[in-house]
Amino acid sequence: MNLTTENFNAMYSDWLTPNTAVLGILLTMGTLGNSFALYLYIVRVPHTDERFFIPFLGAVDLFVCLWSGTFALILNFYRADFPSAKLCKVMYFFSWGSINYSALLLLIIAFHRYKKVCRPVSLQWTKRKSRLAVGVAGFISYLLTVPILVLFGERKGHIIYTGTNVTLITCNIMSFTREVSFYYLGFIILYFIILMTLIIILYSLIGLTIFRTFRVIRASRKVQNHITFDRGHESTISEVSNTTMEASMSTSKDVKKENQTQIKNVIRKHVRQNFTGMFAAIIVFWVISYLPTITLIIIPAVKNSIEFWFHMDPLATNVLLFLNRAFLLNHVVNPFIYGYFDVGFRKEAANLFCCHKMLAN
Repeated sequence: MNLTTENFNAMYSDWLTPNTAVLGILLTMGTLGNSFALYLYIVRVPHTDERFFIPFLGAVDLFVCLWSGTFALILNFYRADFPSAKLCKVMYFFSWGSINYSALLLLIIAFHRYKKVCRPVSLQWTKRKSRLAVGVAGFISYLLTVPILVLFGERKGHIIYTGTNVTLITCNIMSFTREVSFYYLGFIILYFIILMTLIIILYSLIGLTIFRTFRVIRASRKVQNHITFDRGHESTISEVSNTTMEASMSTSKDVKKENQTQIKNVIRKHVRQNFTGMFAAIIVFWVISYLPTITLIIIPAVKNSIEFWFHMDPLATNVLLFLNRAFLLNHVVNPFIYGYFDVGFRKEAANLFCCHKMLAN
């Protein structure tokens, strides 16, 4: 049987139909979810310091879903017969660049939360410094990705399928850049591991500070309840004297003011801790979803074989490709995390849906 590259590619893309369907769902959910989140945070939700980085993160998430999701679909249709070396370079460049950008933004957010929670009395970032950090992170992210324009491209190879020699044209690391590519991939993987480690350390310190704060709040509430009981008992006994009654009223006003100040401080701390919890959840999903992707970048690179994705049965191929693209889950799920933790976001989303419902009726 004469099996051409085109015929094998068509057969292989049919094998990947389940993976293509899952990618289509993720692409749709990520595009709609991040677009909706961006609209709310830019137009409707109040702009606060706690929410400063969310629109930037949402914009990068939207781009990753659109660009990397589309690239994954193209690879599914042209896995064994990629049509253009230039397209391969450009798609990889912007895909990896935006992924790097997302990782650096999470590190910036982690440091920003650390300053807010663990060092609240130290000099905090101004909006100007925050914007500068976002811009520098973008520049560094794409600068680190420039080597991809040289190292990746069209790669030809051969496999034996059912006794027939099949020529493959893939979008991959080019064979003549093997050694340099191996070092570059090693650097990128080490870079991601360092980022993950730094982020985990920062959020561990944040979590420890929040735990200690809760312990102090619990202890202060017990003391406050004891004081309130004593004051109430004393004021009941002293009701026989007008002078003592006036003093009691004055004390009551002072206590009321003190309680209002304490309530405001507690609310402020609760809001800060709520946003910290939201960003911590985003970090957890980021780590979980990127670990399979990093693993499945390392294994084919170490093997340095074009056959890696073509020697498995369809089920194994679909499962491993899903794990290889698991990073997309992180960028799809973030709007749902916003909705769970951010009361303002949830409120504006509910108001928007209610308005549309009323207009429809």
